[in-house]
Amino acid sequence: MSGLITVRIIEAARYTLQRILASPNLALIIWTTLFAGVFLLFWRIGRNQNPSNDSRNTAVATPSSTAHGKHQKEIRRLVVSVSLDGVARTDAVYSSLQKLADSCDLVIEMVASSDAQEDSYRTEISEKCGIAEHRVLCSSTSSGRSSMVRQLSPAWHFDTNEDVLKYLTGLVPHLASVSASGSDAVRVFPSIDSFVNAILNDESL
Repeated sequence: MSGLITVRIIEAARYTLQRILASPNLALIIWTTLFAGVFLLFWRIGRNQNPSNDSRNTAVATPSSTAHGKHQKEIRRLVVSVSLDGVARTDAVYSSLQKLADSCDLVIEMVASSDAQEDSYRTEISEKCGIAEHRVLCSSTSSGRSSMVRQLSPAWHFDTNEDVLKYLTGLVPHLASVSASGSDAVRVFPSIDSFVNAILNDESL
């Protein structure tokens, strides 16, 4: 039974095809079909491209992405480096630096002559200033400190070594010291406490 149905379908299809081929409007039918196919092809291509462009534009302009950028800007903290070489490490100095560490990314530099001294400095300064030990950087010479500060690229660097300050002039935006310097690029403060207060109060930043 199914075989008979299949034969009849084939015969019907063949009969229909013969009538189409014998039709005087064959050329019109072919061109109409071809035009419709090309039109459909271009329509589908355009439809596939437009949603991607719209979604990309929407993603750029979403309020959430703008808010995320503002949030990143708000949480960015000022990087400040301070060399304690030549500075009396009193409780008052540590108290001022602790205030600075609460508002800025504070990095302390020291010159250490041995691994034991380096470990001692890290432990002491970390506890007194309330900063992580990896934020206490030690070098064997002041020249090494100059290189470290240059790579760190802080907004402010405090130092008492005139050679270090001279080297960093033009490389660090703001330089500070508690001793007079021959360079106008170095701002002189009467104490570390006044230096800290100037930064916290945004003076001349």
